[in-house]
Amino acid sequence: MVAGEVKALAQQTAKATADISQQVTEIQSVAGEAASAVAAIGGRIHEIDGIAASIADAVEQQAAEETRMIARSIGSVTEASGETGHNAEQVLLASAELARNAEILSGGIATFATKAANL
Repeated sequence: MVAGEVKALAQQTAKATADISQQVTEIQSVAGEAASAVAAIGGRIHEIDGIAASIADAVEQQAAEETRMIARSIGSVTEASGETGHNAEQVLLASAELARNAEILSGGIATFATKAANL
């Protein structure tokens, strides 16, 4: 009776471990997709930053007060764009760290499942 219960518990543990492993795999996939999306966003932000800087340079050459005000606004956009790019890079780093942690967790789960199956 006890051996049957232990076997049933081991089977339940193995199924739960397989489910967790699948979830970890899905998390890794989503984290990879997120990292790719963040990298693409970061690239676009850098492009926008370059365009905004070019516009700001052209506007600064004009003498009218109105164009100076526009240049200041574009400078703010450039600064915000740079900050957003930095933040996107931080999200990318965090996504990569999440993927690494998911891999470590997956390895631990596999080891646990192997040991549980051998009970």
